[in-house]
Order: sequence, then structure tokens, then C-alpha cells
Amino acid sequence: MKIGVLKESLCIGGTERSAANISVALSKKHDITTILFNGSEIVYPYGGKLVDMNLPSQMNYLKKIVTAIKRRVGLSKLVKQDKYDVVFLFAWQKNPINTLRLKKCVKIISIRDFGALAEKPEVYKKNLDTSDGVICNSQYIRDYYVEKYPEDADKAFAVHNIIDTQSIILQSKEALDDEGFVNFRSSHKKVIVAVGRFCKEKAFENLILAIKECKSKMSDIGLVFVGDGELKDSCAELVKQAGLEDNVYFAGYQKNPYKYMHKCDAFVLSSRSEGFPNVLAEAMALSLPVISTNCLTGPAEILMKNHDYNVAKDKFEECDYGIITPRYDSCGEERAISQLSEAIFYLLSDEELMKKYSRLAGERTADFSAEAAVEKLEEIFILLKKRREKNNARL
Repeated sequence: MKIGVLKESLCIGGTERSAANISVALSKKHDITTILFNGSEIVYPYGGKLVDMNLPSQMNYLKKIVTAIKRRVGLSKLVKQDKYDVVFLFAWQKNPINTLRLKKCVKIISIRDFGALAEKPEVYKKNLDTSDGVICNSQYIRDYYVEKYPEDADKAFAVHNIIDTQSIILQSKEALDDEGFVNFRSSHKKVIVAVGRFCKEKAFENLILAIKECKSKMSDIGLVFVGDGELKDSCAELVKQAGLEDNVYFAGYQKNPYKYMHKCDAFVLSSRSEGFPNVLAEAMALSLPVISTNCLTGPAEILMKNHDYNVAKDKFEECDYGIITPRYDSCGEERAISQLSEAIFYLLSDEELMKKYSRLAGERTADFSAEAAVEKLEEIFILLKKRREKNNARL
């Protein structure tokens, strides 16, 4: 099949990485074009040939309108010229490109952020009304959407993100020349790692407060943050207020976070909201034992054979592939912080449990392989293509 994979850019971000991984995986069997609106800075390897439309986002209102029109016209021309069978859009939900009708090929949109879906489900409904299908990166997101709009049940699908275990392990072995981190690692018996952007969804403040509680029982515990973002300074200030300057290390944004993760003892995801948390599965690919809040969505589907989003309502629980702690609505909830702290101490204090989850983590990531995702995607593409052809024949 001839397939176009569209994303605004392939700069930093989980959705950008997911789009890139899917383009690479599909390119092994199909004719792939990776289409970008702004290809000036590409961080993630992509599959197939590249088309850079050179239409970056604009701040000025009038320029935004002009750019939106140019993008729609440009994509329409490209589809007509290259005659794609399928165009798979990874555009931000409010991007007008999502409502573009493509008469000559199957058009698929994506939902990858539960928080955005829960806040504005009508935006996704409008996008799907002009599309052949939508692919969600968790089953919960798909089911949530269908509960809102049951008439779209046959157009909504779930395919988990691809985790390239081989590449992650290879990158984790690269040399690490961060002397500050090396010294921090050597001076703490147990070190956990958290990776991501400092934003409200990640709730790193709760993790810092959980470490403060944990420190009273495990004084030599260490926490490493790999990432940057708008809330980093406030988190650094919270570390000082909590007296944790010797227990927390800020590594900053790293193009290769895996070489840091590989040298830590466990991984913690403290998020309030996720789509499919790539970094949780990536930590498992490195055989790190993991702890995650039962946030919506993703963690329960990753850490349980038969996922249950009602697990760990009041207390943390040992699950098939890791530990899940209660979800929370806002930062600073005492119960959530206390359970996160107890789970961290519980895991780090039990060497046999650490070994068990380390072994199972590596096994679990096989379920998120490129081969598994491509097989599901191909089934969806073929189904929607046949449906489109059948509908066209009626006209």
C-alpha cells in the first residue's frame, strides 16, 4: 500500500516519536511518505521518503489562517499527485487539517491524549465526521470515545504505540559523560528515575513530596529527573523547600534518556493524565522495575494482562508487570502522595520483587513490538479501504 504519515514536525514529543516509529515500521512492507508541515528540526528517525511542506505554525492570527489554508491545499495536491491509499494524520486535535475531506484515499485521524479528549470530545467527533476512521493508542481511549459517540463504534480502533526495544537497549549503552550524575549515582544506594516534560500532567511535584516522605525511612534514596519544561523551576524550588537538594538530581533534557535510565534502579510514572505512556514501556524495555499511578490512560493496559482501570483505588497494588498506585485529580493530594511513597519504599526494600519485575518488564515489551502494531494497522487499513471502495461503488 501507498501510505502517507502526517505530523506537524518530528521535533521533541511523545506523539512525534510515535508517528516516526509507525512510519519506520510500516516502511518495511509498504511505500511510505512521511509528511511534515515543518521539517526544520527532525529529532526522530522516520520511514520512507520525506515531504517537508515548510509551513510551520504561526503566532499571528491572520498568518494562522493563511497557513491553515496552505496546509489544506498542499495536502490535497499531494494526495492527488501521489495517489495514496491511506493518509494517517497525527495532527493536534484542533488543527483544521483534521477536517479536510479526502475523496481519493482513506483518511485516518488519531487520538493520543485522554485529557484533551475528555475536555473537548466534540472536537474529535467533528474530525471523525470527515474521516474514515480514528486510531487511539489505548483501549480505554477508544472505549471512552465510543461511549460518547456509539454511532462511530465501527470507525474507532485501538493500537498501542510501538516500543523499539532493540534500539532502546542499544542507546542505553552509549557513554555517559555527565560527571554530576555519576557522582550522584555513586552516593545513593537506590536511585529511581522519572522522565518527561515538567508540566501539570506529569505531576512531578507529587513525586518530589513522595520522596520527602520516603526519605524518613530510606535516607540514601535518590531521584533523577530527565527532562525540561515550564514547571522545572517551581519543582526545583519545591526540592529546596523539602530539604531534598542532596536527594534529587536534575539531568535536564537529554536526546538519549536511556543511558540515564539504564543506570538507575527503578522507574516511576507519577502522571495525572496520559495517552499511552511511551516512557513507562521504554523503562520496561530496559528491564527496570516500574511503579505507575493508575492515571487515564495506558498504565493499567501496560502493567496488567487483563487491564482493570478500577485497580488500586485506595492503596497501591502489585500487578502482573509492576506496581500501580491510586490516581489523583490534582497535585498535593495527601493520599496519592502517601501511597506513591509507600509503593516506592515497598519496591526498593524487596530485592526479590525488584528482580521479579525486572524480568517480567523485559518480557512484557514484546507485546508492543513493531510487528504486532503493523499487523493491527494493516487490518484496519484494509478494512477501511474496502469500506471506502464499497461506498464509492454505491454512488
